Amino acid sequence: MMHSILVHHVPLGPNTVRVWVDTMKIPNSFLWRPTSNIIVIDDAVDTTTVE
Repeated sequence: MMHSILVHHVPLGPNTVRVWVDTMKIPNSFLWRPTSNIIVIDDAVDTTTVE
């Protein structure tokens, strides 16, 4: 039985990685793959995102 890893209730697909953002170096930088509620790096601090 295979268990899916979920990020914000969405399963990770192939060729993706889960990223935890602790700090940012360049504020207001757009994410390479934004989500509906995480668009710039400032939104991702202290949360998990998928890249």
